[in-house]
Amino acid sequence: MLRRPPRSTLSSSSAASDVYKRQQPCQGFTVCKAGGEADELVAANWRQMWLENGVPADAILPNFVQITGGFIREARKHLGYQTFVATDDNSGEFIGSICCQEWRGPMPTRLSEEDERIGTVWAVFTDPEHRRRGVGTAMMNRVKDHWEELGCRRGVLLHASQAGRCLYQSVGFAEGDMLTLDLPAPAAYQSEPAPEGIVIETAGKEGDEVVLRHMRQARCESQLA
Repeated sequence: MLRRPPRSTLSSSSAASDVYKRQQPCQGFTVCKAGGEADELVAANWRQMWLENGVPADAILPNFVQITGGFIREARKHLGYQTFVATDDNSGEFIGSICCQEWRGPMPTRLSEEDERIGTVWAVFTDPEHRRRGVGTAMMNRVKDHWEELGCRRGVLLHASQAGRCLYQSVGFAEGDMLTLDLPAPAAYQSEPAPEGIVIETAGKEGDEVVLRHMRQARCESQLA
């Protein structure tokens, strides 16, 4: 869908909802909704996911669990947040977890009646000993059903490891229309000077009306393109 796809951003449209609602039968595990009692499990699994992706342990904030818990509580209040957990039928142990909600940001969304609701998913984790059993696929199918319940017609995934891309693409994700840019360290960063005759400066609330006018114009132009 994108002419210049980013490295780690995938998106999914639920236009072909009948494709993903045919959930594959689970083999020896159960995926179900979970409430606040699973928040610490989610945080622990998410931390483990980042460690597996090469993030040093000392680079993760010591209050990681508290930050994650606070984010989840706010998302549960305002964004239709839902946790799904996978439980092994024999041992009763949790073997996977996943988080999903409505996407709100990083700019205003749903500015017209035609705008679609967008869902997002994060902290997708399966215990290493239980991978390749279809756990991730089963959890993603539950996520997509939840998005549909929220009224979402599209989903976005902001981070996909190379190993995880096969899973996401197998449930309908494809390269999306988001571009990413890696900036150098702050000490080494210098912005390019503005073209001659143009001044770029910070603005406060006095610039809000200009921003809104420009957003409206950009949307109109994109619809005409």
